Amino acid sequence: MSLNARFSLRRQLVTRLLWPVLVLVAVAGILAYSIGLHFANLAYDRWMYDSARALAHQVRWIDGSPKVTLPQAAIEMFEWDDIDRIYYAVTGAAGEPIYGFDGLPELPAALRSGMSPAYYDGMIDGRTVRIVVLRLPAPGGAEAVTVRVAETSAKRNILAKEILLEVLVYQALLAGAASLLIWAGIRSGLQPLAKLAEEIMARTPADLGPLLADVPQEVRPLVHSLNDLLTRLEATQAAQKRFIADASHQLRTPLSALQIQAERASRENDPDARAEALRRVNASITRITHVTHQLLTLARADPASEARQRFAPIDLARVAREVTTEWVPIALTRGVDLGYTGPETGAPVFGEAQMLKELLGNLIDNALQYNYDGGRVTVGVAAAPAAILFVEDDGPGIPPEAREKVFERFFRLPGSGGRGCGLGLAIVKEISQLHDAVVLAEPGDGGHGTRVKITFKSAPAQSFS
Repeated sequence: MSLNARFSLRRQLVTRLLWPVLVLVAVAGILAYSIGLHFANLAYDRWMYDSARALAHQVRWIDGSPKVTLPQAAIEMFEWDDIDRIYYAVTGAAGEPIYGFDGLPELPAALRSGMSPAYYDGMIDGRTVRIVVLRLPAPGGAEAVTVRVAETSAKRNILAKEILLEVLVYQALLAGAASLLIWAGIRSGLQPLAKLAEEIMARTPADLGPLLADVPQEVRPLVHSLNDLLTRLEATQAAQKRFIADASHQLRTPLSALQIQAERASRENDPDARAEALRRVNASITRITHVTHQLLTLARADPASEARQRFAPIDLARVAREVTTEWVPIALTRGVDLGYTGPETGAPVFGEAQMLKELLGNLIDNALQYNYDGGRVTVGVAAAPAAILFVEDDGPGIPPEAREKVFERFFRLPGSGGRGCGLGLAIVKEISQLHDAVVLAEPGDGGHGTRVKITFKSAPAQSFS
């Protein structure tokens, strides 16, 4: 799978964090602008209200009729504004003009009987105006009077633009500061990953120890997975080194002997001597084949191998009967009585059939080699409470102090015969450990001979493969 060179965790985090921040900044700017505009309108509305009250104080009732008389200087002062245009009007109860401008927009129906003061918007000569309305009750039951003052919205629009500009400037500065803080925070937060990468890059192929970098809690599962992988790689590398060491240890001598016997056979003119040399060549080849097979079996049984992936439910009793039957001809040639005891089927274990056959084959071979001529070897299986496999002989037995050592690689009892190289029981132990089984060497029935017993964990009730 190809890696996307453009993918960047830092860029992804900045993008996913910055966009919400920018949206929030924009929303905050709109809210700040709306609030500022509201209070600006409130201030201008109060000024209009004060103007309307000043005009209302000039209303006089003469003979029951409202009259407004203002000197020209007062009118000029009332109308003066270098930006906006001011309109005013005083009307009677029926809407008849009493004083002022005669073209103010009509009062909305909703405000004709409402509270005073009231505000509404309208249009005069194509320009938007803001209007305040005051109602003055007439004394002595006379008709009420309505006072209205209107102002164009130039100052309001100018103030709105100034507020918007100020808000945009500060919001832009806030967005820039937020971006820098987000970038710096992400860069600082990703530093442990950079240190982890540096630690990995500094490793040599031989250094497979656990990573010790201090990382955030969210990255710890990744580090734990890497450490688990390094542990498995270290186990695999150790298994490879062990296999190479074992192979060089066991194959050096038979290969040297094979070379010597082959050279001797090529120089011999005597047919009998040549035949003897060729017989020894054949014996060396047989030994090399046997040792190579055992070494490969050890490599397959190593816990770092992938043999566990092939595990399946297996009937141990059926496997034991098949292997025992295969070894009967060999046992007869060695004068040993080989037999089986246990159920025909029904001893479930979870494992790999071929490796279990190798395990049992090594136990039988070991028992045949070190037993007396005319002796007896018994393969047995017990199904409950957990599956048990054992091979028992009536040979010389194993001294108590050596019953654990016999499972070590290349260990052989002093003075023991046979053609083994000390790998048979080591293979048995490796395969047993791979199957989470316990292997034990103990005396046979009556304290004679040797019984090697393997106890498996209980297997789930599944169909046998």
